[in-house]
Amino acid sequence: MITALANYHIRKGDLPYMDDEINGFYKPEHAPYQYVEADPRKRKHRADSHMYMLDDYFMTYSAMPRGWTNNGEDISSQLLTSLNNQERMLMATYPMSDEKPNLCRFTYNDGEQYFGYVEQSNEQSYCKTGNDISYRQADGTHVELMSKNNEFEWLSLYNPEKEGEPVLHQNGQPLCQINVKDFYGTGFVNANNQCTQLPNVYWSNGNRWTFSSQWTPLTYSSSNWTPPAGNYSAIPSEQEGDVIENCN
Repeated sequence: MITALANYHIRKGDLPYMDDEINGFYKPEHAPYQYVEADPRKRKHRADSHMYMLDDYFMTYSAMPRGWTNNGEDISSQLLTSLNNQERMLMATYPMSDEKPNLCRFTYNDGEQYFGYVEQSNEQSYCKTGNDISYRQADGTHVELMSKNNEFEWLSLYNPEKEGEPVLHQNGQPLCQINVKDFYGTGFVNANNQCTQLPNVYWSNGNRWTFSSQWTPLTYSSSNWTPPAGNYSAIPSEQEGDVIENCN
């Protein structure tokens, strides 16, 4: 538990010996007085994805939203900053190449639900599918697919009661995502095991948004905290974060 506590503070960077204003003994000018050479790796802040048992324990007290939540009620771009590190990691994302904006869903003019990413601009927030994804209208023309101002939902994957279960589309099918070779987006798994969207959603190459492989599922998660029993003395190992493998 001491190791978990130490690594928790190392990731946050709030240990005194990591503050140059408090302890600069590691610096080169002090080398003649160092018994051994300073190891910079031990002063490096851990990545945000670096989680330990202590983080999982704190999640048992989390009041963050669970599942889909309307923008502005319990979550918004402003309220997102009030979440702790692990809570923010459990907010679903919309992978787009190297970027991972937050996932959202909205109801379009046709009454159907679509998925995109949250874009904040001043006091306005929208759920957008991206410049490469369009909506084909009845007359054959294509228009941008996005929500009205502030009218969308965020997805929190934190749901201990549904841990490991798929997040479902309104049609009852599991949600899926694609982020490979400049393709991106969120849809649902059809009967042919393809990741697709509704028939009127198109990619910029003129084809329907449908992928047969290299898509990933979206599942609910929870903290992994299990209260220790008896004389607990085990030292937890590093957790690099859950990895969801691509499905073919």
